Amino acid sequence: MPRGPRGLCLGLLFGAGTASAATVTVAAGGDLQAAINAAQPGDTILLPAGAVFTGPYTLPVKSGTAFITIRTATADSSLPAAGTRIDPSHAALLPKIRATQTGPAFKTVGAASYYRLLFLEILSGSATSTATLVELGSSGTSQSSLASVPHHLVIDRCSQFDSSGGPEDPPHMRCRPGL
Repeated sequence: MPRGPRGLCLGLLFGAGTASAATVTVAAGGDLQAAINAAQPGDTILLPAGAVFTGPYTLPVKSGTAFITIRTATADSSLPAAGTRIDPSHAALLPKIRATQTGPAFKTVGAASYYRLLFLEILSGSATSTATLVELGSSGTSQSSLASVPHHLVIDRCSQFDSSGGPEDPPHMRCRPGL
C-alpha cells in the first residue's frame, strides 16, 4: 500500500500544534512585567545575577498546564541542588526582586496558575519591612470558589530577606520568616 500523501497528512496533523518553549532574558533595567505578560506556558524568563527589579510584578492568568519559570540566569551547577536550602552565600548569584510601598514583589491575579519562582532573592523595600513579599491570591469575596483561586505556584530555592535593617544587622539576622 502506498504511503505518499496519507503519511504526509498524518505527519502534518501530529506535528501541528506542537509549540516549543521559549527562553527570554530580561536585562538589568529591562521590563520584567512585559516579559511575564508575553510568556506562554513552558517558557523560562532569565534574570541576570545581581540585577535589581522593583515590583510589584503581577502574575496573570494564563491557559495551559506547563509552568512559566522566572529564575536567575546563573547555571544550575553553581547553585544548590533540589532539596538543598539556599543561603546568603548564594546572594551574588541571584537577581533581586524588591517589594515597594505599593505592593509585594510578586502578586497573583485571579486564578493565576503554573508559575515557578526559582533562585531569586525576594526583598522588602526599606519602607515596606512588614509588607507581604509575595501575595498568592486575595482576600474578600473575589475568590469564593476553587476555580477562582491561584494554584500550582512554586517558590523553590528563593531567599527572602528584610533589607530594612541597618549595617549593624547582618543579612542572616534579617531573614523574613514567611512570605
